[in-house]
Amino acid sequence: MTNYPYQYQQPWIGYQQRPQQQWYQPPVQQPMQPAQPMQTGQPVQAVLVTSRAEVEAAQIPFDPNVVTVYVDQAHGAIYTKRFNQMTGGADLDVYSRQTAPAQEAAPEPVADRIEDLARRVEALEARKSGKKEAAE
Repeated sequence: MTNYPYQYQQPWIGYQQRPQQQWYQPPVQQPMQPAQPMQTGQPVQAVLVTSRAEVEAAQIPFDPNVVTVYVDQAHGAIYTKRFNQMTGGADLDVYSRQTAPAQEAAPEPVADRIEDLARRVEALEARKSGKKEAAE
């Protein structure tokens, strides 16, 4: 037993002979919770994820009173996953950002178009009347 680094002590003797030790316990910090407004709808639980595969691998929340929202900031998507009682599977909905379509060049003002058409009509009428006079 001399090679063994620990010495065996009988619990009742060691307990009685040891002085009371005070172990340091750091103060427990309560996480700050933001003030939540009263909601009449379903409570929402948000989970940060890195991809759609992570959402597909997550467990299906069976509680119909809680909506679990999975937020994927890297891909700009939000997922919801619900238990479907009819099929026994999970319904996965995907919401993502939509980019606005590129705006076309501003059309010419209508007044300029009307003036241009009026000039063309006058030129055509002048040609037409000039041909008739030359034919007569």
